[in-house]
Amino acid sequence: MQRNAYICSDFLWHVLKVRETYFRPAVSDDMWLNSYHKKTFFELFRVKKDTFKKLVEVIIQKDEHGIIKKIYRGGNYPVHPEKSVLIFLWYMATQDSFIYIGDRFNAVPSTVMHIINSLLFLTITLKKTIIFWPKTEEEFTYVTQGFKHYPGTVGAVDGTHINLKITPKEQQDSYIDRFMKHSINLMAICTADKIFTKSVEIATAACILHNFCYINRDEWNGAMYEDYRRPEEFINDNREETRLGQQKRREIAESLILM
Repeated sequence: MQRNAYICSDFLWHVLKVRETYFRPAVSDDMWLNSYHKKTFFELFRVKKDTFKKLVEVIIQKDEHGIIKKIYRGGNYPVHPEKSVLIFLWYMATQDSFIYIGDRFNAVPSTVMHIINSLLFLTITLKKTIIFWPKTEEEFTYVTQGFKHYPGTVGAVDGTHINLKITPKEQQDSYIDRFMKHSINLMAICTADKIFTKSVEIATAACILHNFCYINRDEWNGAMYEDYRRPEEFINDNREETRLGQQKRREIAESLILM
């Protein structure tokens, strides 16, 4: 009987265990907005305070299902929308780990991940109103007028490499770039006014935030401190994979030339 009581109490402890409380020296969202200098705020979050407030309003209006603006139904209080947007912008600006961001904003890593995923979803829903290709003749004329020295130009195309880790060994050579690293290509098109008109899905949220800032004339003209920390570069040391990667790139280039 006593043994059964121990088993029952152990079971109840696992089912009804109380959440542990952790202390984190965090800065409140009110302090970010009210106490931090506008230049420091821009350096950290890449938007001005006025633009931040407009972005919060737009996201709340778009949040029809209460993903960010949740109703308190007991238990831990939900994260305030302003704090959620601050966490999201910090991640987009720095790419810091969930553990570091959680320690900075007094939130557990799982909550940080949920906030970032939710706001990525909500931000991408703004795509049709923030990023769009010119469709009418008037829109094409307006865009081409921005490229005064290049008549008939409707956009500037450029790309960059995003470093990544490749787990399957059989696919290593497919991701080797000309810098002998594993990466994927990111392509985007913008107007002469630096407004993105076309982007791949992986960077849609970043392009939407970029356009939102330019639409609201959010650009810092003075000197700004830059943190030159960069993500770890995954250099490829396998010579055979490098050779196969170079061969694939040559074959693709030759097929394009023949076309």
